[in-house]
Amino acid sequence: MKIGIDLDDTITDSYDLITDSYFFCCNVDKEKYLKYKLSYYDFEKVFPNYKDFTIKSFSKIIPHVKVKKDAKEVINALHNMGYTIEIVTARNNTEYENPYKITYDYLKKHNIYFDKINVNVSNKGLFCKTNNIDVLIDDSIVNLNSASDHGIKTIMYNNIFNENNHNFFRVNSWQDILNIFSTKIKED
Repeated sequence: MKIGIDLDDTITDSYDLITDSYFFCCNVDKEKYLKYKLSYYDFEKVFPNYKDFTIKSFSKIIPHVKVKKDAKEVINALHNMGYTIEIVTARNNTEYENPYKITYDYLKKHNIYFDKINVNVSNKGLFCKTNNIDVLIDDSIVNLNSASDHGIKTIMYNNIFNENNHNFFRVNSWQDILNIFSTKIKED
């Protein structure tokens, strides 16, 4: 079985570092915007200078984001249980100098197992369908809708900007994910 796993805000805690950096760099009142629970994907619609910020800053910021609690251990355990692990990320050349290298280096630095890294994936549902990925773990409602529309099983990693969506099976931790896949093995 192939598991597709999103990177930012699924394996990592990108949101706080990116938003803090943006608000600080661009002198924006963070508290004013936090109440809207915007994803940083939505920032471009609200902040005209956000795209310039991503181009100048993401390659410098992203290597410093923290790995979510237990993500490394659970992903490595899933590999040891026989699952194929594919990283499926929208990271692309318009936001990163070299999205593959920055992703590869990050995962290697943190000893997170992967069979394959896929960058610049704008339609994750179609990508998963085309590449025979059985389950997508992601925090983005758009990506999960796309995957679901293509018949891919989905797991939503809880985040501030998806907490009001109840259309997907939701997890709050990587231990929750391990429990799901451990139960599945016992059932099979």
